[in-house]
This record gives sequence, structure tokens and C-alpha cells, in this order.
Amino acid sequence: MSLRLSIIIPFYNVEQYIAECLESVYQQDIPLDEYEVICVDDCSPDNSLKIVEDYAKKYANLVLVRNQQNRKLGGARNAGIDVAKGRYVWFVDSDDFIERNVIGNLLSIAESKDLDVLHFNYTEFPNANMPPRRPKETAVMNGPELFFDQGFKWHHDLVTAWRKLYKLHFLLENSIRFAEHIMFEDNDYAIEVFANAQRVKHIDVIAYRYRNNPDSITHVNYTSAHVFYWLDLCHRLCRLNETLMRKQKDLRFKPVIDAFIRFHISNVLIVYEKMDATQQKEARRIICREMNAELKPYTSKQTYYKMKFGVI
Repeated sequence: MSLRLSIIIPFYNVEQYIAECLESVYQQDIPLDEYEVICVDDCSPDNSLKIVEDYAKKYANLVLVRNQQNRKLGGARNAGIDVAKGRYVWFVDSDDFIERNVIGNLLSIAESKDLDVLHFNYTEFPNANMPPRRPKETAVMNGPELFFDQGFKWHHDLVTAWRKLYKLHFLLENSIRFAEHIMFEDNDYAIEVFANAQRVKHIDVIAYRYRNNPDSITHVNYTSAHVFYWLDLCHRLCRLNETLMRKQKDLRFKPVIDAFIRFHISNVLIVYEKMDATQQKEARRIICREMNAELKPYTSKQTYYKMKFGVI
């Protein structure tokens, strides 16, 4: 029997969470020989690998992939895609978990409708920092129709990679890959997915539990690396814009992507102001290097750049 699903779980420094995540993917309602669990070790320095290896001794459908270098979340997901054999794939973050006995229902819908993407709802735990949003179920439609549906806030509802089942052939046929060695890898990936998908559907089913720790979010110590990650995302969005226009995809994507680029450039300004002098020196070097001709059109209203960095 061919595999129906590949669950891809990258892991790095999550020894306190990985067992709970793995337990959840094995408390399901389909036989083990119908799905595989691909765990990608992204050079984790803690005891996570030992925990995964113990699970591999118990479950024959657990596939362990070990990256030779740290590729961050996007690269680890790509490594999982490279070996996946399921008809559908699901990216599950190793500090989260999925609902019990949910896979059978998700696959039944995705397969019966021959979907490229099945989108579903989730809950946050142990702390919810915002009211839950549960968009209503939709009919089968193409990707742009769902992306621009007024029932969805795309930047809130549609960006995260783990909130979807993807048809593997769809991802491979369209060469859709995550950016590697960086953060913020979901943003351009999601847009590319919806721009290319022909058959998508959202269901009002809570399938995923997202671990939200407000303390860690509140006390993020932004560094010059974050400045680079945001500007790198802006460059990727520029290239995606060009690709979608060249392929004559829905013209509504362009103003969305343009606004997203400006938003992330403003993030750079905000973060820069919060840095100490040492970090600002390195951040300034990155800004002056990365704010090239490709991004300058998006800074026409950011006079701060001209005054502070002379890059306009």
C-alpha cells in the first residue's frame, strides 16, 4: 500500500517537548503502515536526538534524517520533503502537537476532494494571547480565491506552514521550497503555495495545538541577525513578485506583497532603535549592504533611512 501521509517534524533543542509531539502523531486513527513520521535532526545540541531514536525503536514508520549542518527550520523541512513518500505531507513543529485521532478525517477530505492544500483551524496553549479565530468552512476553490476570501486575514490565518496538508506532487511539480539558513521562512512560502494551488479548501476542524509562550515572545532580544532575516525576506518577496507576474498569476498578489515588504522594512527600523550601540553598528552595516536597488523603491516614504543610513 502506498503511504497516504508524511508527517515532517524538524527538531532542534526541544528535549522537553519532542516526546509530547511524537506521542500525538502516534495517537491516531489510521494504521501505522499508511503514514510515516519523518524526524529531521537539525544538529540539535541537547538530548532530543536520543528521545527520537528511542521512538524509532518502537515504531517502524519513523524515519530519522540527520542534517550535516544546521539549516534552520526551512532547510530541515526541505530535508524531510526530499525523502517523503506520502501522497500528502504535514509539517509539524516539534514543540507543538496534533489532536488525537484527527489524521483519518483530514486525509479523507483531502483525498476525496483531490486537494492540493487542505487548510484547518488550531488552538493555542498553554496561554492564548489573542481571541481564537475560526473561519467558516469553504467550498473547494483555487488558491487565490481562498487567499483573498474576506473571511480570512491572510497574514494571520494563512501564513503558517503547519496549518495545512499539502499534496506532495503539487509541491514538487511547482518547485515550492522553503528558504534555508534563515528565520521567517513561512511568509513567502505561503504566498507561493496559494498563488499556484488549483484546489484548496478550509475546514472548521481544530487539528493542531500551537505552543504559545508569551514570556519568550515578550523578552525576545532582537539582534542584527533579525535585521538580516527581515531584509532577506524582503528580497525573496521581490523575487516572488517578479515570478508571479511573469507567470501571469493573479494580479492581486502584487499590492499584497508590496505592502508586506514595506511592513518588514518598518520592522527593521523599530528593531534598530531598540538595539544597543554595538548591535546598531553591525545592523547598520547590514542595512547599508542589503538596502540595494531592489529594495530602495519600497523606502521612498521612509525618510528615516535617508537621514540615518544614506541608502535612498
